[in-house]
Parts: sequence; structure tokens; C-alpha cells
Amino acid sequence: MAAERPIQFVTNPGALRKPREVNPGGNQKDFFKGKNDEFVRHRDELASSLGRISTQLAEEHAGFHGVGYVEVRLAREAWAKSHRPVDKLFTDKRAVLAGSTDIADLVFRIDAARLSEVAKTVKSAQEKPRIKENPDTHKRVEVVSEVRSETGAIETVKLWDAAQRAVPTVEEAISYMKEHGLAASYRVELFERVGRPVYNENVDRRDPLVLDFWRRLKRLAKELPLAMSLLPFKDSQHPVIGLTLLDGEPRLAVVRERNLVGNRKLLGAHPNFLHEAHLQLLRFLAGHPLVRTVELPGAFDTPSDESFVPSKAGSASDALKVHSLSKALRQRTGSGSHDYPLVCIVDGGVSKQFKPWVVHEHREKMARDESHGTNIASLLVAGKTLNPSLADYLEDDGCLLVDMALQPQSPNPTLYPAGALSLLDLLDAQLRELKRHMPLRVINFSLNVARTTDGRKSSETARRLDEIARKHDVIFVVSAGNAERADMRNEWPANTTKALQDLASATGDRLYEPADTLFNVSVAALNGLDTAPAIDKAPARYSRRGGNLRAVKPDFAHIGGTYARSKSTGLRAVDAAGDVRYVSGTSYSAPFIAKTLAALDLALGHQAPREVLLALLYHNAAVHEPLSHKDLVSQARQLVGFGLPQTSEQILGNSASSYTFVFFERLKVNDCFQQEFTWPKSLVSAGGKCSGRVRATLVSSPPLAHRFGAEAARVNVDFHLQQANGKTTKRGRQSFEGRVKAVHFANRGAGKADQEAKRVLAGLKWSPVKVYEGDLDEEGVSSTFRLNVEYLERDRRQNIPDEGIPVAVVVTIEDKNGTAPVYNEMHATLGVAGLKLNDIRIGLRAILKN
Repeated sequence: MAAERPIQFVTNPGALRKPREVNPGGNQKDFFKGKNDEFVRHRDELASSLGRISTQLAEEHAGFHGVGYVEVRLAREAWAKSHRPVDKLFTDKRAVLAGSTDIADLVFRIDAARLSEVAKTVKSAQEKPRIKENPDTHKRVEVVSEVRSETGAIETVKLWDAAQRAVPTVEEAISYMKEHGLAASYRVELFERVGRPVYNENVDRRDPLVLDFWRRLKRLAKELPLAMSLLPFKDSQHPVIGLTLLDGEPRLAVVRERNLVGNRKLLGAHPNFLHEAHLQLLRFLAGHPLVRTVELPGAFDTPSDESFVPSKAGSASDALKVHSLSKALRQRTGSGSHDYPLVCIVDGGVSKQFKPWVVHEHREKMARDESHGTNIASLLVAGKTLNPSLADYLEDDGCLLVDMALQPQSPNPTLYPAGALSLLDLLDAQLRELKRHMPLRVINFSLNVARTTDGRKSSETARRLDEIARKHDVIFVVSAGNAERADMRNEWPANTTKALQDLASATGDRLYEPADTLFNVSVAALNGLDTAPAIDKAPARYSRRGGNLRAVKPDFAHIGGTYARSKSTGLRAVDAAGDVRYVSGTSYSAPFIAKTLAALDLALGHQAPREVLLALLYHNAAVHEPLSHKDLVSQARQLVGFGLPQTSEQILGNSASSYTFVFFERLKVNDCFQQEFTWPKSLVSAGGKCSGRVRATLVSSPPLAHRFGAEAARVNVDFHLQQANGKTTKRGRQSFEGRVKAVHFANRGAGKADQEAKRVLAGLKWSPVKVYEGDLDEEGVSSTFRLNVEYLERDRRQNIPDEGIPVAVVVTIEDKNGTAPVYNEMHATLGVAGLKLNDIRIGLRAILKN
């Protein structure tokens, strides 16, 4: 069936490119409409607050020329970018937008004098809107000034001070570093890049705050031995440095971050945990306005208690069966075969029993534990043989492995002084060489930092994964992390109300780093099958869930095993000793997703852009029972993301009653993608009424600026599928109505004033991944449809790179009854519309070779 009706790939995507049309903005919004007295109180309080902060800057920041940073928090109704207070208040001549924290929490760099000007402008805001007669309707309407509108949009303003920088205490820092086996290292997020000290001599060309930072740091280095490590990515827009207290005599060493990895000569024999040294460094960081936050580095933990049954889950014959299968599969095509998916395992190593499948290995000189990595390898190589009851959910057995043994058995401050970040630096270096020799696209990353994600910004480990993924054109599949002991939820109940109560009472089960990665995928765990009284495929009680309402995390869920210490978990793996054991954990759901991605990559000849691979996976995932109840929509999103994906074979096939097509193109400045086509005639009745079901998925890779926190994505790419409605626009063109909505977009729970918040939180505006659905039942008056992909930028500068933003779109149109010849009809109508389509396996090779 799949071979006869493969999904189709558009081989002339340039035909979709059209000039972008921008709708003019509307009138100024009055956020205090009908509440003039309340506005006056708000205006005066805000002006007074700005005046106090201006005085504080002039006095406390006198040594910094009165310069500092202020956080401007906007009201929820002012989340739309058109309401930013930058035209009349925090203008370009007065302030510099330096970033943001949460949505619509803007951070501006400004000096005391200019902040005083902002206060005066706020104070001048009109008390009441002006009344004007509309010349067309002759109705009297209120006209709101820009100053009143921008003043009303602001909720609060506060100075970025030591409290905002969240500097840890000396006791907290040293205790944490010792516990996690780290060097005396801090992660310092700055508002501006500081460069290298060699460039600081030309005072006229340097930022005064940057110059001051270097002067004070050099002065401190005359008393303390310090290493300052710089980011490895030149084009990163997120200024972060590492500051490490060294052993020995006072000095300042400025190095690339990866040069600290394993550098015993520089780091010394022992970490510097002298209380006074830490106190001096933290005082400096807490008081400097250039410092945004100070954090402690994370450390990757190998889950130690995921194999919940200490006794064997299988007999000796089970292990022999896996060994024989592995040998037979490998011998079928020889050691040089490219007939199997390829997955890299970043872990503590894979034991020798799976060495025939290892095509490359890198092993750091360190003590390691191969149990965890071997369990993962066994699921990749022989998951079906080990778990025959899960055959419908798993890829065929056989998988080539890259054994990236980087995780030590115990923390190593000399090898990885900055913990997780040092390991990722080493991985980055290895991938650069590895990618030259093999078509590696998928990396299984079942390691976590045991620290819950912030929700307002990506963790640094997640940011680094995103940068490495884009740099090397790979996809990381990350485990969501495991809750333990009191943090675990109750076992999923049969009653929906009870499930909601249990979820509401659980507070310690949020995602671990780096599962908040934006350009990669994170995976939650589901119960195994036949593990009663536990419910099949319910969210595993240990599986961590997302708390960030701005993106869908985790992205997917797969079988990870039921929590059970004395009986079957429903998932079996082979450990380093060759024994078959019951296992459970998000570490073991991740490899199933990784293998499906790798199988897709193999089937598409390693030619598919990463956005296409991801779009196919998202497009073919679904939330299942027991989470499909309407009252669980928002909770399901946090527990399993877009749901349980199909296998690669299922993903690449069409039935006769459905049609799936894919296109990939780079969206450039002032362009959009647009195409009109005719709906399948078998789904059109008299009067142009159309029926059918639509699902569309869009995956883009917009530019990221992490200094903007929750607003890191600087471009929103959106998809629309619209039906002609028989009307005309003001320009005399055919008018269209939307027929799809984001799958997480709820129709309840937000008033008209909160529409922008609803688009962000439920509609996933600004998210790189969006899935849309539409259910047509005798809809509309025309069989003419139009697909449209357009973009919106966060600010007025050009955020889109010259080469464009990679965008992949997958669209499926099907007959709900499964009988109409939709495949043949859609193929014909798209061809008439001017699109050239071919089997995706063939089409990708053709377009990407040109």
C-alpha cells in the first residue's frame, strides 16, 4: 500500500514563492477605555516610579555614567508586538532594547537623564481620549494618543539590580559544586559582549560598561587566580562567560571554553573552594550593571535507578536469542552495510556484546559504567525481539551505533570543570570530525541535568544543544527526565477527574534540563502494555512534564515502562552483563523516537533537511487514550506533547482516500509561500460545500536571540489553509476564510482582550513547531482553496538572514469515511495548479542535487 501511494514531495517549491503583503496596523489601543480616573492614577504612579529609578541611577550608578538596565513589564492585554512602548517612551534615541525575560517583559539599557525624559513624557499623557467625528459614518469616536496608549500598556518598571541577578550565596555555591563534582566555576550572563581584553585599550571605541567590567575584573585578578572562558560560537547572540576560580597564584587566564576541558595544568590539582575567594568574586558580579544573572553550571546525571527490578526479567535463552539475532542481522549485509538506521548514543559507553553494531566509538579516559548505555543500545538494535508485545509501535530490529562514551561513572571536575557544558564542548569537537565520515543525523541523549527548567528562558544546556544541532545538522533526542520518590505522581487513574486532581497536587515533576531544547525533541515515557493494574500507555508516573506554556515540551511520548519494583514493567532491555531485565525510565522511551527519526533519514537517502524529518514525525503523532478526553487537552500537552508517533513505514505511506504532500523552502525577506488549488471533487457537494479532514504541520528554524528569554524566536512563521468565501476584499481580490486551527488552540478560556495571549499560549505563536487541524463538514461555498505561509518579525530590524529561514510543511487531506479517491484527485489538482510532485524518496534527491 505504502509503495503504491507514497507521500509526495514538491520538487519546484519556488513556484510557491510570492511577494509578501503586509496589512497596515490599526489605531492606538486604549488600555484604560472608559476608566479615565484609573488611568490618571496609573499614569502618575508610573511617572513617579520612573523618576525614583532615574534618581537611583544617577546616585548609585554614578561610577557607571548613570547607565543601567530597567525591566518594563507590559500588561497581558499588551502582549502583541504592536503595543511595545518604543515609539514615544523608550525610543531608540533614549534607550536600547537589550532583551527580555518573560513574554512582554522588556529590558532596556538607559541612563538617568533619558529615563527622566521618559517620566516627563508619561506624565504628559492625555487624561481623556480626544473625540473626533468619522467623516464616513459621521459617528463620534475616541482618538487615543500614542503616549496614552504606551503608558497604559506598561504594568510596572523596575531597576535591574542585585536581586534580579540572582547571585547565589557562597555557602550555596560551594556546597553545590562539591555535591556535583564541579570546579569552582560560575556561569555569568551579561547584557553585552565583553570580547577579549586585548581590544580594550581603545577607550573611545569601547562601551563604557564593558571597559569598566574589564578594569574591575583585572583588578580582582591581582588578588585571585581566575579563568575567564568565552563562548565557542561566534554568532551566538547570548553573551555568557564562565568564571572559574583556579588554584595557585593570582592571575587572569582568558581561554576558549573547550580549552578548560581536561586542562589539569590550568585548573590545578584541586578546585578552589576558599570562602573568601568566592565572596570577592560574587560581590563583584552582584554589583556590576553589565551582569544580567549568575548561575551555577549543571552536571549531567546518569539515571541510577531506572532498572527497577533487580532480578532477571528473562532467561538465559532470551539473552542468547538477542545475541544470535544481533549476529544474524549484522552478517546479513556485512559490516559495511548502510541498510540500517544510524544512531549516536551519548552515554557511559556500550558493552562489547553490541560491538558488531558499533561503526565508530569515542571513549574518554575515565571510569565509566556501561549499564545505562547498553540498555539503550539493546532497545535500538533488538527492541522488537526483546518486546514482541510492542511490535506495532517499534521499528524493525537492527541499528548501526556510534558509541560516544563521554559520561563518567562519577563527576570529574578536572575533565569537565563546567559539568554539562564541558561535556557538550567535547561532543561538539567530536561531531565536527565524525560528520566528515558518515551521514549521522540522530543523537540519542538520555542524560539530564537534575534541575527543573525555568520556563521563561531556555536553560544554557538546552541552548548549547540547539547551537550544536544547527552547526552539525543533527537532531538530539533528549529524555524528559525521571521524577523520583516524593516527586512522582500517583499511578494514572481510570477516572478523569481523579487524574486532574493528581496532576494539580503534583509539584515536583517538571522537566529536567536540557529537555527544554527548542530545535531538538524531548521525550516523555508511557506505561508498558499488560502491566495491570497500571493502565496501558498512560503517562508513566515518573515521567516529567512541561510547565512552559509557550512551547510544547516534551514533544513526544513513547513506551518507557511502567514503574514497578517487583514485577514486569512491560519493557525489557539487555544490560552490560548480558542479562535481560525489566527497565523503566524516560531514558528508554527516547531511543524509540531516535530510531524512527534515523529510519526516516535512511529511507529518504540521508537527503532530507532536518526540518522535513521533524515535520514528518510531528505530523504523524497523536494523543491517545487515556489522554484524549476533552478535559485533558492542556494537561496532555504538558505530559506527552504531540503524542505517540507512528513508525517510519506508516509515516511514509498513504491510503487511496488520503493525500499527503511535503514542501521545503527557505523563506526570505518580503516573501511568502502561497498556492491556490481545487478541493478533491469527490469531497465537494452542490453549491461548493466541502467536506474532509485536514492536518498540516509546519517546522521552521527561525533565528534565535536567547537574550530575549521567552521571546528568543525573533520570527514567527505561520501556516494557513483557507477556502474562498465568495466575497471580495477592499482591493477587489477574492476573499478567503481560514479552515484550520492549531491543535492546541482551545476555543474557551480567554476573552477578547486576551486574544494575543491565547495565540501565544494555546496557538503556539512564535513556536518553531505548529500542527494544525480542520474538520470540514459541508463547509463553505467554493472548492477553491489556498495555502499560505507567512512570517511576522518581533521588531523592526531585519531578523531574517539573507539565506532565509528553513521551512518544512506537511499537509494531509483525507476523506473521513475512508472511501473517496482523494489520492488520485489531489495529485491531479495540484499538478494543474503548477506544482511538480514526486515520491518523496525520489523527489528529495532530485531537488537537493540541483
